[in-house]
Amino acid sequence: MENNIITKFKTIYLQVKKEKGPCNLFMVLKMDEYTDKWSIIISANWITQENKKEVFQYIVGLLKNNLTPEETSTI
Repeated sequence: MENNIITKFKTIYLQVKKEKGPCNLFMVLKMDEYTDKWSIIISANWITQENKKEVFQYIVGLLKNNLTPEETSTI
């Protein structure tokens, strides 16, 4: 499953880059092998204090469109 989800995260990153612009940082971190949870960290000049809720919803939408419900629950 890990390799498959990594490929999906790469697809999500490429879509973000195409639709919103470059990211200074797009990081997906697996917490550890025991909790099997992932964290996503994004830093980009186009993310501002004013649009952070919109960007969050945008990312959530991409996750839901690209990941299975089981994979989404691990984030």
